[in-house]
Amino acid sequence: MCPTTSPQRGNARQYILNRDEDRAVYLRLLRENIEAYNVTLLGYCLMSSHVHLNQQAAQTDPLMTALSLSAYRVMSVVSPLVVD
Repeated sequence: MCPTTSPQRGNARQYILNRDEDRAVYLRLLRENIEAYNVTLLGYCLMSSHVHLNQQAAQTDPLMTALSLSAYRVMSVVSPLVVD
């Protein structure tokens, strides 16, 4: 499969990774999902309001599906207003 670039953004471009703790949680979830879904991460860029991932997956974009679900679960606990 070809490498793909996948952006993720908060609702209305709200900050989603504005603390070191938030970034650490995101990176832990990223590592777990890369291993679980056999994805090669070629590069990433974490910014306060969004993330860019450059990956190569063995299947059709399983990483983004898993991370989106994980991010939703985390943000619904950390900042309920973001996911409403």
